[in-house]
Amino acid sequence: MADLDKTCLGWVLKNGIKNERGDPMEFEEHYFLLEPFADWHWKQVAMKSAQVGWSTLAILKTLYGMAYRGLNCIYALPTFDDVHDFVPAKVDGIIKNNPILTSLMGQSDAITKKQVGNNYIWYRGTHSKKAAIMHTADLLIFDEYDSSNLEVVDLYTSRLQKSKYKGEWFFSNPIRPGAIDEMYEFSDKRRWIITCSRCNHKQGLDYWKNVDKDLGIYICEGCKKELREEDRRVGEWVAEYPGREMHGYHINQLMAPWVSAKELIYLEKTKGSQYFYNMILGLPYIEKDDTVDRVLIEESLNMKENMQLRNAMGVDVSYRTLNYVLGNHTGIFKVGKCEGENMWGSLEQIIKKYKPLTVIDASPDPYPRRRLVPRHRGRVFACFYRRNPDRKNLIEWGDKDENRGNVYVDRNQVISSLIYDFMDKKICFNTNGVVPQVYLRDQLDEYVKHWENIYKITEEDRHGIPYSDWKHSGPDHFVHATVYFKIALSKVPKGMDEAVDRYGAAITIIDDRIPADKIPILADEDMNDPSAWKSL
Repeated sequence: MADLDKTCLGWVLKNGIKNERGDPMEFEEHYFLLEPFADWHWKQVAMKSAQVGWSTLAILKTLYGMAYRGLNCIYALPTFDDVHDFVPAKVDGIIKNNPILTSLMGQSDAITKKQVGNNYIWYRGTHSKKAAIMHTADLLIFDEYDSSNLEVVDLYTSRLQKSKYKGEWFFSNPIRPGAIDEMYEFSDKRRWIITCSRCNHKQGLDYWKNVDKDLGIYICEGCKKELREEDRRVGEWVAEYPGREMHGYHINQLMAPWVSAKELIYLEKTKGSQYFYNMILGLPYIEKDDTVDRVLIEESLNMKENMQLRNAMGVDVSYRTLNYVLGNHTGIFKVGKCEGENMWGSLEQIIKKYKPLTVIDASPDPYPRRRLVPRHRGRVFACFYRRNPDRKNLIEWGDKDENRGNVYVDRNQVISSLIYDFMDKKICFNTNGVVPQVYLRDQLDEYVKHWENIYKITEEDRHGIPYSDWKHSGPDHFVHATVYFKIALSKVPKGMDEAVDRYGAAITIIDDRIPADKIPILADEDMNDPSAWKSL
């Protein structure tokens, strides 16, 4: 165990430090936090379950490190919104409840910057590259690492170049593969080892080995008899690979004396598998069939020629960049970007050339709603992501004057639906004769990376009901552009024969290769009005 004389633990106990709720810090129930509190190794990672006190530990250690170790710190959360929730609720609450901390605070005491003695801590998000290069530091703390933009996290490392300590601490629930779980794998992999008081068998706590679901009790994996609460409460951290540079901790709720076996069994039955693994067991979980990866996209490629008629386009909007996906019912034939100050002009050139029915991200730029939708009425729509449990269909087209030109979908539902379209081969890419592997490498490399940046987690709504939510750890604009393409394509008839049958229009089809600008796109109330069939 680390030398307790060189930790903030004695400082916490001596000063009766309280948490943000005003409860005194105690270690009878949190015995497993003793060593992490004492650990000042420069590289640390914690792959953890929820509600085990790790954020409180990190806050106190950083404040102590500033006051008594002369460290300047950067505390990074996924977004600035997280910073504005986290600092007032937890950090300021802890400072307010402890006179010793109040006395240490300097003149700067804002949400994003605090001074302790002569040192500073900056609270920053990880979705802005600018935030990652503004300040130098001795210690970087990455809270909720798996929800962060990992590319920006890497940039923060450059802020340590002038420091002798060069500390980096990472911790998170393992909600996405290849993030905190991967870092833990490269660490010395410390596990909480307890000893059965009945048979002296030493073991790490494992839900599948240490819980008897029939009896609703914790059992020893050796003698199979019930584990006493004291057996779980007292243990020691043992490294699987002692000598590796990074100290790694894995924490699950079996280590928490206040969590009964019956509670765990209930949670396994009532929560989704991903929630149970990530938040209760502190383990990564991924449903392999719920992702779009490079292999699946490669399987969606064919060398078919696309006539580029009756087109649809989806456009995602980001700062000074428009990502678009263009295709038709034959397949997607163009993926690209419009960039710079004239990006909207470039997009309109594409609209004029290919004449697609277009669905554009309604935010953050109001330009499509104010300019493009009115200018190309009936052909350009603005899409809003809105959860609505009463929505009868996946896609809801605005049919009233105030929302005409708008389309509404549930973000999580439509992304999941799109993934199933890939799996069912309903979405494909036409390479127009180019070898698929070459096309994938030359045309879709960035597209694939955007898909690799999204992952699904299970969260709870305010009623405690779990639901799936798609998150991203980096750029995902082509994912959403494909969503908008799917929405746009749903409004384009697959063929004129189908349109005639459906709407009863008196049209004689001589050649199926009808230009896109001759295809009628009708408002709902016009569907049964033959006079509405005209070129738009």
